[in-house]
Amino acid sequence: MSMRKLDQSGNVSLFSWDISNNKITLSSYFANLLAFETQDTTQSYDSWRALIFSDDLVGLDFQLKNAGGGAPNCFSLEMQKLCRNGKRRWFSLAGEFCEFDSNNKPLSFRGICQDITEQKQSLYEASVLKEIVKETKRVKLIHVELYSSYNLYSLILEMFEKLCGSEHSVLFFSSLINAKELLD
Repeated sequence: MSMRKLDQSGNVSLFSWDISNNKITLSSYFANLLAFETQDTTQSYDSWRALIFSDDLVGLDFQLKNAGGGAPNCFSLEMQKLCRNGKRRWFSLAGEFCEFDSNNKPLSFRGICQDITEQKQSLYEASVLKEIVKETKRVKLIHVELYSSYNLYSLILEMFEKLCGSEHSVLFFSSLINAKELLD
């Protein structure tokens, strides 16, 4: 499939990295997604790397360090990049190191990049909803406890009204609640 057709198919794009010349070539779709100028599809690895979040650089560095030398040539990583417009986007990179020098160090890499920002946002929103449901259940339990306490207090008040009359029962009941608050 050509790079142009792949670009038109959705959130997936091809890219290549000429390690020996320190150049990364992006498809126009990927460059546009990162808010680069459409014609700005080739850049240095260092400028591309500078936009990756520091937490994700650890995984990238680990995979690059272990490339070659008998290790698998495949590469797969999810990472966040800061686009030139200031927005954060999530990407899944996958590909393989294609050429190696005489010391078995990688010279080039080709792969695909998929924008997974919407999936990550959906997962985040689902976790927030899960927390909301959990908190709603907790509040509901508190409500049930309060309602049960209210029913108990109402029953006690009703009993005292029958035994002592309404004036004395209200005074006794309020002193009972004050005593309970002091104990709590």
